[in-house]
Amino acid sequence: MIKRTKAISILLMLVSLASCEPIRFTFGKPSNNKNNTTNSSSTINTIDSIEITNPIDRLVLGQTYQLNTSTDEEIIWESGNTNIVSIDEEGVITGRKIGSTTIYASLAIDSSVSTEMNITVVNKTPTPTSSSSSSNNNSSSSSQTNPIENENPDPKKYKLNWHDEFDGNSLNMNYWSYQEGDGSQYGIPGWGNGEQQYYSQDNVLVKNGALKITARRENKGGKAYTSARIRTANKVAFTYGRIEAKIKLPPYQGLWPAFWMLPDTATYGNWPNSGEIDIMEAKGRLPNETSAAIHFANNNNQHAYNTGTCDLNQTLSNNMKDWHTYAVEWESDSLFFYVDDICFFGSKCNQYSGVEGNSGQPFDKNFHILLNLAVGGMFDNYINPNDSDLPASMEVDYVRWWGLKW
Repeated sequence: MIKRTKAISILLMLVSLASCEPIRFTFGKPSNNKNNTTNSSSTINTIDSIEITNPIDRLVLGQTYQLNTSTDEEIIWESGNTNIVSIDEEGVITGRKIGSTTIYASLAIDSSVSTEMNITVVNKTPTPTSSSSSSNNNSSSSSQTNPIENENPDPKKYKLNWHDEFDGNSLNMNYWSYQEGDGSQYGIPGWGNGEQQYYSQDNVLVKNGALKITARRENKGGKAYTSARIRTANKVAFTYGRIEAKIKLPPYQGLWPAFWMLPDTATYGNWPNSGEIDIMEAKGRLPNETSAAIHFANNNNQHAYNTGTCDLNQTLSNNMKDWHTYAVEWESDSLFFYVDDICFFGSKCNQYSGVEGNSGQPFDKNFHILLNLAVGGMFDNYINPNDSDLPASMEVDYVRWWGLKW
């Protein structure tokens, strides 16, 4: 009798377990599916669409914002890139890194009912203090707008998404990081180009509203020269827009300054498959010209590139030692390069067919910025500088990213 009772109890327990409903996990938070079972008429979905009722297209770095939808039903929130914008189960978004991504919202009971919102994280830009009106002051308050917006190259097309004016006394580490050494620690001795310098943060100075990268004749790490290389990798990255910098270059042989971009993630594979955008490169011994280039992989998966040279005699000044504005205007189907708003080189992105089914790849992902001053190397036939020309510096007044409005 005892054995029979025990057997019946076990049988009942197994039946009970078999009838248990699964646990649904939403952002790591379990919710019993009992209230969502199709056996209950309350869970039959009668909603055929939802919308975000308070959408925004820009979020300041570090800012949080509560999103709401047109329904009281449970919503599954997702971010296309949580490194740029994170979102919790309640729909609160936080700007984590400069860049653009998409927020998705779908019904928990029917994921086919969904909506999305594109958003860009921008840095917090300073605004001028307005003059407040008082009984003793008849002047009206000025609008609080970023004065740099007044320099927008095309207000109908662009909006200011990020910039660094180098106004402080040190490099802004929220935006930049140093790459030090001779490249060996990255698996590319000589930085892959036979460069002769050792990069050190000691060769970077921010003062009087400008960044200065200086090349010196000094021994370090087995190299006869030192200089510096900085980048915005994993901090500030862009897809499309106008990326520009105002720069002075050292007109001396053996020096190779560059303002360029690499992909933030190697989506299509290691270099050159995921692309490289060289906004400005220069050979110091040729003070009247600079160049731009695009690197990619061809149909045979081999390195290929297109390049163009700018004759500085056609620009505001005929010498690289003077201030020039170097820029790329990058859209989904094209890249065009400028010096002082004079376009000297451009190409259609859809010609880079190293990626199967190419429609702009690899130039359709986030790229970050690099600034460096190399010494020697293959770019100018391994010529080294004269000791009498060193130290020599590359100066940067600002770097700006104007994002597309569409």
